[in-house]
Amino acid sequence: MCNGIAVLVYEKHGRLKGLCTGITSHDELCKEDEDLRTGMVEPYRFELLYPSNLVFDRAATNLPLTGGLFGEQPPEEVWAVARSVSEPYIMKHDKHQLQFASFLDAYLRGADLKGADLRGADLRGANLYSADLRDADLDSAYLRGANLYSADLRDAYLSSADLRDADLRDADLKGANLESANLRGADLRGANLEDANLYSADLRGANLRGADLRGADLEGANLEDANLEGADLRGADLRGADLEGANLEGADLKAANLESADLKGAYLRGADLRRANLYSAELEDANLRDADLSSAYLRDADLRDADLRDADLRDADLRDADLRDADLRDADLRDADLKGADLREANIKVME
Repeated sequence: MCNGIAVLVYEKHGRLKGLCTGITSHDELCKEDEDLRTGMVEPYRFELLYPSNLVFDRAATNLPLTGGLFGEQPPEEVWAVARSVSEPYIMKHDKHQLQFASFLDAYLRGADLKGADLRGADLRGANLYSADLRDADLDSAYLRGANLYSADLRDAYLSSADLRDADLRDADLKGANLESANLRGADLRGANLEDANLYSADLRGANLRGADLRGADLEGANLEDANLEGADLRGADLRGADLEGANLEGADLKAANLESADLKGAYLRGADLRRANLYSAELEDANLRDADLSSAYLRDADLRDADLRDADLRDADLRDADLRDADLRDADLRDADLKGADLREANIKVME
């Protein structure tokens, strides 16, 4: 007798077959098939535990079946059959009462979890491909290594959630609250994070290539060594953010607020920084070659050793900026304000 819903997988006529009818007893479930009832074949026994955690019964005997042994992890094809037959019984619970529930490695592809209360739930390694999580409460949930590819997380609450190494490619996180969330190493390529709250979020080493971050709140976020190549950051709030060593090649940062941001060693080649606020930003050793900084506000910015070759600095405010040893060859400085700027040892051969 098991504690959850009984699931059986066995071999018949050379093919794998699965049984799951919602009953809790493996012995009762065996009566569904003559070969199982008479003991002609020995099945793999699984349990579907509340609310959707499929586990293998290691207490079974050790007879060989389809190349595996009972008591050892079954082959993936056995797991696949078990998941398939148990799927109709997954999530047959009130989705508003799933706080702290275990979904460890659960198969929830395409699941309807709209508005679900998943505070503190364990979703590590769960497959949530294309799942509907709109307005879901995932405060402090554990989603490390979860598959959230193409999931709908619009307006979801993910404050302090653990999303390390999660797959969030093409996920829709528009308006989501990710304040203080841990997204270290997460894959967010092509994700929609428009107007998302990422205040103080940890995005170190995250891949945000081509992500939409328009109007996102990234104040105080840690984006050290993150990949933001081609990302859309128009109007984003990056005040005090740590972008040291980040890749922002070709990123759109028009009118973004980067006041006091740390961009030391960042790669911003070809980035669009028109009208961006870079007041007191740290851009030491940054690569800004071919970047568009026209009308940008760079007062008191630290641009020591920065590569500004061929950069567009027309109408830029560089008052009191530190440009020592900066490379400004062929940069366009027409109408730029350089009052009080420190240009010692800078290479300022202007474009003809």
